[in-house]
Amino acid sequence: MLFGFLVSRPMVVDQAQEMLEKKLAYGLSTGHPKVVLIAASNARFSHSCAVLEQSLHRPCVKLGVSGDVGIDWVMNAARRILARGDLAYMPMEFDIYSGTRPRL
Repeated sequence: MLFGFLVSRPMVVDQAQEMLEKKLAYGLSTGHPKVVLIAASNARFSHSCAVLEQSLHRPCVKLGVSGDVGIDWVMNAARRILARGDLAYMPMEFDIYSGTRPRL
């Protein structure tokens, strides 16, 4: 029961929004300049703000939530916390760029 309903429970829209709002609140509380990771699950699981903060001597905010949410949604949210001098880091999302392109 525990693994079926709690541990492996899929993320739902309300949880994604809540998670993003908490990340944005943290981003609003940090100073500038800062590093903002803008991506889907790539930013959430593949990048370490602790390492970036130590290397760049800037606060870091990860806005990655889930691979199922649209990158446009995350980018629009990032506008709320970005300011002049901040570094917006957008790591490549393999599934976004690996699909076939329509022929023109």
